[in-house]
Amino acid sequence: MFAAGGIWISGITLSGRMTTLLGFICSTHSRLVRRGSTRSAEALSSIAFAPEIVIPALRNMWNNYRPQLWTKYGFRDAFNIGLNWWDTDVIGIDQGPIIIMIENYRTGKVWKRFMQNPDVQRGLKVAGFLTVTGVQDPESNIPASLELSQNYPNPFNPSTTIQFSIVDPQLTILKVYDLLGREVATLVDEELAPGPHSATWNASGFASGMYSYTLRAGSFVQTRHMVLLK
Repeated sequence: MFAAGGIWISGITLSGRMTTLLGFICSTHSRLVRRGSTRSAEALSSIAFAPEIVIPALRNMWNNYRPQLWTKYGFRDAFNIGLNWWDTDVIGIDQGPIIIMIENYRTGKVWKRFMQNPDVQRGLKVAGFLTVTGVQDPESNIPASLELSQNYPNPFNPSTTIQFSIVDPQLTILKVYDLLGREVATLVDEELAPGPHSATWNASGFASGMYSYTLRAGSFVQTRHMVLLK
């Protein structure tokens, strides 16, 4: 997404062959632009997911290509540095996500408001992102089944809480892994009593990105995913 005419917008020069692999086809008004073009909105709207890449890219675009890229309405829709081609379009529907995702990166308010919508909550539950708790005996605090809940908040910065339930006394292990499957933290590794439990992960020393956490208790194994957004 960030490759343009043999140059990473963050400033790293690539070979011509690598540029071909990283570039893509950009079509504007049925006019086909060669590989190596970059869409401004998609690149900059990714700030909430990959700020360590997007922020240097944005600075480079602003500092080195502002006269060609910036207009009074925002960034041009697409460009190709290798061809010295700068799209004449500035599309409002593309400018909007840039502002929204910058605010999401700064405060998370857009995400929080989005997650309050009942239709969104129902959709996520159907997709399996939220846990439907089992029916419990009102006179007992012991859950009906082993359960690993979605962490909250998610995305988070820098801490998040993971809740889970244990039915029988047993060795319980809760670990966090990065996107490559490498273990980065052990939150629980002990025998726990039946009932609800929770663990907090402070990710202050970790980079933004997607992580997974896995609960192991006897033969029960379950994994969920979470997003650290700094």
